[in-house]
Amino acid sequence: MRLLQVLTLALPWVAVPGVSNPYLEPRALLLTAGLWGLTFWGLLKSPAQEMPSCRNPWLVWAGGYAIALGLWRFHWPFLHRVDSDSTIIYNSYIWEPSVALAVAVLAAWVLATRVLSWAAAVPRLTQWSCCSLLLVCSYGFIQLAGLDQFYVQGPSGNTMGHLWTTVRAGFGNPEHLGLYLALLAPLPLLFASRKYLMLLFLVVLVLWLTGSHGSWLIAAISLGSYGFSRGWARWHRRGRCLLL
Repeated sequence: MRLLQVLTLALPWVAVPGVSNPYLEPRALLLTAGLWGLTFWGLLKSPAQEMPSCRNPWLVWAGGYAIALGLWRFHWPFLHRVDSDSTIIYNSYIWEPSVALAVAVLAAWVLATRVLSWAAAVPRLTQWSCCSLLLVCSYGFIQLAGLDQFYVQGPSGNTMGHLWTTVRAGFGNPEHLGLYLALLAPLPLLFASRKYLMLLFLVVLVLWLTGSHGSWLIAAISLGSYGFSRGWARWHRRGRCLLL
């Protein structure tokens, strides 16, 4: 759980100057190393013990997608090339995301079967994620106020019509910040507390300040999916009561 806590809380704040992309490259390295470490820990912790099964059809679909896409983008003529042929084996723009997706599937399987199998694990991970949301949103307001930035991210002029360009909150790009907030937006709704509802309000406000229309759409889909799942559960329970 320590590794999972580090990945949850520290990932939005990783930045290494001197590389071509000081925000995405170090973050991708930490996430990849962390997921591989989590996967190997889950597989090697008790080799003699049989791993419990995870009945999640989405994992099968995601794994099949990664394998099929990798085979499809493989340049098969490379196997018959001559020495003067410089054909690349893989299209890195397709193959690298496919490998990352396969790693994510393995890590999700380990999380579902080993790490999050005890009752208090899921609420604790959700609380860590909500804490990360609070920190990211707080730093977004610090940037909006024009205060000194902990992460140098270029010009920060508050110009009308481009106000969201200052709200990146350690991500180096408002689009990446918006995507992070959009994906985690439903988590505060899992707790029956007003302070978590206030957190959701802050998330929506900072998400609006990013100006990322795609992130707005993703947030609407994620919140709508959460509302549909809650409504479906209530309807299912009512249906069972009527049948009984």
